[in-house]
Amino acid sequence: MKKQGLWFLPNSDIKVPGKLFVDEDKSKIRLRLFAETYISGNPFEFLKSKRDDDYIEFIYGENDKSSFGQVTLFGCSFSKLSHIGGDIHQLEYSIQFVFEDIHIISRKHLQLNNLTVLFPNSDNFFNGWDSVSDEGEKEVKEYRRKSNTIVINHNLSVDSINEKREKISSGKDYAIEYHHHFNFNYKEPVDIDTVYQDCVVFKKMMEFSSSRKLAFIIRGADIDFKNIKEQRNRYVLSSGKKPAKARTYIFSRLTLNQAPFEEKRKLHQNWLLFSKWSESNETLDSFIKEWFANVELQPIYDIYIDTIDWGKDGVISNVSFNNRFLNVMQALEAYYDFLNPDFKIINEEFVKQRQEVINALEAKNLKEWVRTHSKFPKHANFSIKLSFLIDKYRDVLLSLGAMEEFLKSYPNSAKEFRHKLSHGKVNKTFQGKALDSLYRFSQIILSICILDSIGMEKTRIVDRIKTNPDMLRQIPK
Repeated sequence: MKKQGLWFLPNSDIKVPGKLFVDEDKSKIRLRLFAETYISGNPFEFLKSKRDDDYIEFIYGENDKSSFGQVTLFGCSFSKLSHIGGDIHQLEYSIQFVFEDIHIISRKHLQLNNLTVLFPNSDNFFNGWDSVSDEGEKEVKEYRRKSNTIVINHNLSVDSINEKREKISSGKDYAIEYHHHFNFNYKEPVDIDTVYQDCVVFKKMMEFSSSRKLAFIIRGADIDFKNIKEQRNRYVLSSGKKPAKARTYIFSRLTLNQAPFEEKRKLHQNWLLFSKWSESNETLDSFIKEWFANVELQPIYDIYIDTIDWGKDGVISNVSFNNRFLNVMQALEAYYDFLNPDFKIINEEFVKQRQEVINALEAKNLKEWVRTHSKFPKHANFSIKLSFLIDKYRDVLLSLGAMEEFLKSYPNSAKEFRHKLSHGKVNKTFQGKALDSLYRFSQIILSICILDSIGMEKTRIVDRIKTNPDMLRQIPK
């Protein structure tokens, strides 16, 4: 996509000709200007490594002679400066966000609501057995329906939207298209950073369930008229006494990667750990709500999701594989600590009481002796932590066919490999089938921990893993 027009800063009379390029293949958004100075009017600086114009928060664009209209560029970073001829130079900025049809007043006015967000395979995830069959819809040419609303928290709810459209091309080809997307609705408008973070959390939840790396596109959003200039937006929304809103179409270099959309293949319901195919609306909503609420567990979720990403060719180095094993070990230990906060509380109380003893002493040598010899309470070592998790989920693991002998040896074996790899006590990076078996089993335990953390019952955990061939084969039998 290319947009040509005049570009300028808010509250500035200096307007510079240039073009905006949205390159989806390279996930880049570039603004190319042709000017005698920086867009701010400052003279060009060639010898400085840091310039006053290195980062510009907002750049406006307009072209009244075309459908281009207004546009706001947000997050503009200087990237290139080259001489063309005479006093004219070509100036380029890398752009983070593009908001079409509006000029946003300032950063604090970048408050959005009612966002349209697309995820690949979302229809497989949220349309289950009770989805409306097309057989009963032949007489309905087009529709847009809300199939469910997920209340995430006090401010955010997410609508699941199904659409049916008729399409006739210039060659008179006829097609019926089905689309699925989400509306992210906030009771109070939020900053674009909050929107992006919420979309990422939602995406990771679907990645965990599907064991597939996904993406998302923030397609459009509403913004109050009080937050934009001139109010010339083509899409004006108002309802009764509510303040009028403008609709903006959004591009972001953070979400330009379309490969997960273009290369998507249908997900069989058996490969989804949870979805509308296997859960009721109420249960699925509860899982999603817990996923968002478990802020403290998000780093653990991230580690598991990283284990499903094998790159473009499905091959990683031995060093990367070893690091993945260490990461999974770290996640399991973190989950144990999350389940057992007593050690943290005991240590906090110990530090408090030790300080009271030190404060009560007058002699400096005695104060130093207390600091040196008063050690923290003994806590569980790593193998004990793994044994705790094995015992906690023993019934689940045995129901999945795990060997009792392997369950007994696992904590010490995993501990030994963790110690060797983290301390560099190996003479080669390839550790063979023994580490591979431990890694895959550890990955299963971590997935069970995560399913438990969002409220899935143990019997359901067994059922869902049993229907997933990829996960089931990771159980040592």
